[in-house]
Amino acid sequence: MQVKSKVCRTCKKPWPIKTHFYKMVTKTGYEYIYKDCKKCHVKNNKKRRRKNPEHHRTYGREYQRRWRKKHPGRMRRLVKAWQKKNRKHYLATRRAAHMRKHGLTLKEYHLLVKAQGGRCAICRKRPRGKSPAMRKLHVDHCHATGKRRELLCVPCNRGLGYFHDNPKDLRAAADYLERHA
Repeated sequence: MQVKSKVCRTCKKPWPIKTHFYKMVTKTGYEYIYKDCKKCHVKNNKKRRRKNPEHHRTYGREYQRRWRKKHPGRMRRLVKAWQKKNRKHYLATRRAAHMRKHGLTLKEYHLLVKAQGGRCAICRKRPRGKSPAMRKLHVDHCHATGKRRELLCVPCNRGLGYFHDNPKDLRAAADYLERHA
């Protein structure tokens, strides 16, 4: 025989067992039924979290880390689905996070773009490409000091990266191209 209602241990009022909230799914099926009604359950959880916030923060992070490790494919699918559904928001927040990494706000970035005339600092061309990332100017920075330089298109930025920001190697490459032109 299945129990249709239960008495809340906190407020002592009866409550129906009808939704997934009231049942904990275990490996053997629906076995554990919460001892509190939803209202008291939420209230008690808030009290517990206020008593020891660091424990709950750490526990939550640890639980998420274990879950992601256990379900890598599912996590990837969930993230991709969210990114697709929230494309504009995802790109804007990703861009803003990238700017913060270089100590810029989006407003400052747009001022730099305007100051450079929307062109790459090396080739002086406007960025072009199929993907949104290729159509933007990227913040160039010194990897040794972290100092921000100017804005570059993707090919110029990658080129500097492939030469490890070494002017000597870049000059040698330019000489090589001139010899074989």
